[in-house]
Amino acid sequence: MEYVVTAAQMREHEQYVMETIGIDASVLMERAAMYAAKVISKRIEKEDRILIVCGVGNNGADGVALARILTEKGFEADVLALGNFEKYTPLRRKQEEILRKVFGLKEGISADRRISESLTDTKKRQREYAVIVDAILGIGTSRELSGEIKEAVEWMNTLPAMKIALDIPTGICADTGRVLGAAFRADITTTFGLRKQGLLLGEGKVYSGKVKYDSCGMVYPSMSGKDTFILNKNEVRTYIKRNPNGNKATFGKLSFFAGSKEIAGAAILNVSAAFRSGAGYVRLCTHEENKEAVLEAAPETVLDLYGAEEEISIRKKVKKAAGFAGVICAGSGIGTGESAVTIMNALAEEIAGSEQKTLVLDADALNLLAGDAVLKETVFQGKGSLILTPHVLEFSRLSGLSVEEIKSDRVKAAREFACKNKCILVLKDAQTVVAGPDGRVCISVKGNDGMAVAGSGDVLAGVIAAMAGQMKDSYIAACSGVYIHAMAGDMAAEKLGEHSMLPTDMIHCLKKCMKKLGKEAD
Repeated sequence: MEYVVTAAQMREHEQYVMETIGIDASVLMERAAMYAAKVISKRIEKEDRILIVCGVGNNGADGVALARILTEKGFEADVLALGNFEKYTPLRRKQEEILRKVFGLKEGISADRRISESLTDTKKRQREYAVIVDAILGIGTSRELSGEIKEAVEWMNTLPAMKIALDIPTGICADTGRVLGAAFRADITTTFGLRKQGLLLGEGKVYSGKVKYDSCGMVYPSMSGKDTFILNKNEVRTYIKRNPNGNKATFGKLSFFAGSKEIAGAAILNVSAAFRSGAGYVRLCTHEENKEAVLEAAPETVLDLYGAEEEISIRKKVKKAAGFAGVICAGSGIGTGESAVTIMNALAEEIAGSEQKTLVLDADALNLLAGDAVLKETVFQGKGSLILTPHVLEFSRLSGLSVEEIKSDRVKAAREFACKNKCILVLKDAQTVVAGPDGRVCISVKGNDGMAVAGSGDVLAGVIAAMAGQMKDSYIAACSGVYIHAMAGDMAAEKLGEHSMLPTDMIHCLKKCMKKLGKEAD
């Protein structure tokens, strides 16, 4: 897995590399600038002009070093130096001294002509640039942009050029991805050392464009960045590796409580996704009105049906279905009526004393949980593994946090909730995060906006339940389920385009997804 860091963790990591490993800061800066130059030089012609806008700190020093390296490669790179010279960091000052000497050695180049210290003068020159590079602030700010920096960022955004950010776009919070008043809109971001959370979350993912990453010699064991990570394909295919001697019980016995009299689709999506994700045996407890629709779509499903029965009869059927399974998934399309309340109360009692069962709660189950303090307490005090899969509004109801509070720092909100309630939280959004009771958080970097359609969450619940049935670690199962669901979504988008995707298309693509992952695992 690849660790992801906050700004503070990155600074701690840099200190470790410099002080403990012994690599000088100027060496790290040179590596970062060389990597950025490599990314840029692949995309432009020699005659293209480049403007690098540099701040007073070490991100600005990276930019000045980049200008020198590009000049040495034969490109025409101008520098706009923002801020007060007296506030330059030592490395920033040193890099400009070196650049001026390089410019002086190049025939026909004047350092004063190529290094401007005035945004106004740079604007008046009206030079045409093929590339604009943002090296103003980097990860070192959490305050809203103002003054000359804000003006520069807004001006840079208007220029008809390829836009590249060094480490992170100026104006994007390195921890949350939030826009700090204004932000540079990059086509490409070259990031160094370890990935920053802000590049993966919220507006930061949009403003950073395509992220190009290189360790630049900074990946060493340290105390930084070991609680937030990205799962990669190699790990997922290891987790889903099949046992040639297994049977249907080996690959998970699942019971779904899904669908209601008016809603059959959610139940069908649940069980179909679970089967396509490798589940061994699937039961479905649903309303009797759904029988024909479910068996037509997924005839492999074993049905436990209820109708207009009294509460005691429904409870017996819940007990039977839940007792059979190692993984229970409830909530998709069950509604919030009397039958749904009976099912949830019976489930809570059934799993309360079992350490062997995993309970996955989705959709209506989460709304019932949020509205019933007694049910909530019973579920959270259960001895087995608990996986919750809310979208942001459902999580707001569960946690008591506002949507704005959640979105301002979704990693923090998810982590604190999961740790407090000893559960696994799959917080669904454009970038889903999976928080564990031990503080781990996995950020999903796959998926697309075509997956933002009713029923997509029902598919995800089915995939996660299937993974939980095949893995001992419920947290890794949830992370793997999110990865596989997003991978199938990307396959569907590639085939159909984001506008026309349906949840059923994702289920069809699960076949290819699991085949690809399984074949590579073998």
